[in-house]
Amino acid sequence: MDEKKPEIDERKLRDMFRQAVERGAIESVIHFDAHGTRKDAVENAMIDMISRMNKELGVLYCKGEIDEAMENNDLYSCAAEVHLLTTNYNALVNIAIKYAPIAVEIRAPGEVKLTAEEAQINILDIAQASQDFAKVFFEKIMNTEDFAKFNQQMENRAKLGEILRNKAAAEKKKD
Repeated sequence: MDEKKPEIDERKLRDMFRQAVERGAIESVIHFDAHGTRKDAVENAMIDMISRMNKELGVLYCKGEIDEAMENNDLYSCAAEVHLLTTNYNALVNIAIKYAPIAVEIRAPGEVKLTAEEAQINILDIAQASQDFAKVFFEKIMNTEDFAKFNQQMENRAKLGEILRNKAAAEKKKD
């Protein structure tokens, strides 16, 4: 028998969100779309995505509403709106990188401030996502030998990045 989690009173939830935002959390609403040839597959893909998103590092709250898939010329389209609370801005950016929403609305706070370190981490996460995408792309078009060389270059690049990051952290401690 399935046990239902008790619903949280809306007022208590708003208060918890406010407190989390005061501590650096980001409240947002993000929108997604999915398309395919089968209605159930499109809708189930959205359910699965929201379920996976709920388990991501930095996600404090995740609740999605999925629209019924609509048919147009033998293709189905489905939209979802996800109310999200993440521990910080970088966690929200990582969700956007991984799940590619069609729109993001930051509800709170009204202004996002980043330290230089947070901004650097954010930029590196974006660069890593770009590199991961390139790796998948190159894997498809390169022969095995060229792809092995590419992987070695990427490993060397990661090692160099770690050295530079550690050097910057050490210099920052001196200041």
